[in-house]
Formats: sequence, C-alpha cells, structure tokens
Amino acid sequence: MDLGGDGVTVRDGSGNDVGMTLREYTENRAAHLGPFQRGGALVSGELEFVGRTSRGADRKHQVEFATEVWIFNENRVGAPAPPSYQYHVKFEVDGSSYQRRVPTSHVLKPQEADRFTIKIGMDKSSEHRFRLKLLYNQTETRSYEIVMKTFVPRSGVRYLTESRQQQDAGTVAGPPSDGTQRPPRR
Repeated sequence: MDLGGDGVTVRDGSGNDVGMTLREYTENRAAHLGPFQRGGALVSGELEFVGRTSRGADRKHQVEFATEVWIFNENRVGAPAPPSYQYHVKFEVDGSSYQRRVPTSHVLKPQEADRFTIKIGMDKSSEHRFRLKLLYNQTETRSYEIVMKTFVPRSGVRYLTESRQQQDAGTVAGPPSDGTQRPPRR
C-alpha cells in the first residue's frame, strides 16, 4: 500500500495495483474489515495432542491459547524493530541433562538496540524443561525454569523428513548437523 498525497495505491487479490482516493480507501477498508475495524482480532482456542514428556512417557497434552492477530498496523505503532537475525537450534525428543549452544555475534554501539530470535525445533510433539543462559559483556544471565510443551503436526514431520533428505542429497543448504546455526558475520 502506498499513501502518496491524496491518493492511495493498494494491491488487489490478483496482484494488480489499484489507485483510489483516500476517501474511497477508507470506505472500502471499513466495508471489508467488518467487526475488525481496529485492525486486530482475538484468536483463542485449545490444542490437544499426544506427546512425550520430559521423563520419556507418552501423554495427552492440552494447551489453551489466546492471542491478538493483526490484520494491519499501518504505522507499526508499538511494533519493535524486526529481528536482525534468526538462529536455529534442535532439541532432543528423548534424553535429559544435555546442552544446546547457540553461538551469537552482535556488536552494538552505546544506546543502540538489536533484536534476534532463536527458533527451537524438535522431531515430534514433546515436553521440554530447560533454562536459558545468556552471556554478554562478560556477564551471565540465567532464566527461571522454562516448561515448553510442543506440538508438531504430521505435516511438520513430513516437512522435516523431506528437508533432511534434500540436505543429504546436497540440494538444500541447512544448519550444521549438531542442530545449531552459525551467527552472521558482522
């Protein structure tokens, strides 16, 4: 969407740019958004799945969730800067007392901010109990215990299997075999 001057250009469902006045845009948007005029919708529910506990037993899990999903946020009000990098790490489905290291490398000037994310993956639905340790400027910070109950749908398992086969065949580059991803060079 381009808010240039008194006109607005939006891309329609076919991928074509459509020009209209600001007034036409406002009326069209209001008509299409129905009860979601503020730009967000509350989505809530419950997921039920069978997964392995941190002690190795299969158990039925129920996870209730509620979140606000934003349809639009034109001015990015309250939105943090996007992450500069995403790291990946894989947790074991079975086992305990193991560590995963995610090497990171970010250099910041005084008063500068940066964000990164760590995507955690596993081969199937399971429960994990862990603590996060962050090292920065020769300082160590530890989290409280985190209990993470994960749900991996069958389609996710198929995706992981196909990705591994492509990696083994050398057709797709992937993270190192130890389940971590190397940091960007800055």
